[in-house]
Amino acid sequence: DAVPEFYSRSLWHEVRQQMLERDWYRCQECGSDGKGQGLHVHHKTRNRAGGDETPENLVTLCNTCHRREHITERRHREVAVG
Repeated sequence: DAVPEFYSRSLWHEVRQQMLERDWYRCQECGSDGKGQGLHVHHKTRNRAGGDETPENLVTLCNTCHRREHITERRHREVAVG
């Protein structure tokens, strides 16, 4: 998947920072502080599926949990389609 232009905009950087602060710079899945791998702000419902940038739709995840989440989402989509 190509990275949407939205992620390069200053609004996303502000929203991302707010979510990291809200989540105390911790992965909400495993509790990691992300040192050595980074933290991501993940959309629970993708923009393409009607998700938005509201706090309720965003969660802080470490790189490992973020990748795992996308793999799980991809598997669910494949099962639904095929």
